[in-house]
Amino acid sequence: MNGWNKERLAFNPWYPIYYFALSGIAALVSGFYFVSQGATWKNFGFIMLSGHLISTGVAGITVYISELNRAFLMISILFSILAAVSFFLRK
Repeated sequence: MNGWNKERLAFNPWYPIYYFALSGIAALVSGFYFVSQGATWKNFGFIMLSGHLISTGVAGITVYISELNRAFLMISILFSILAAVSFFLRK
């Protein structure tokens, strides 16, 4: 969904950026859903993946505050790197 929004924003500078909040809400809800599951807490990779979804969701919601948006995107990158390393090192 963000790819579609970015493409529309590239061709139309008056495209409302509050549409980015829709994908942010979806990521936030799915992240909280996975955190609430008991099986998630037994695997470090799933915890990191849930953290990535939550921080990406918050970044999508705070699209108007660029400093906060960048901070949560950086946190999201850290969570995703840790999740990827964890999944690649699994037995």
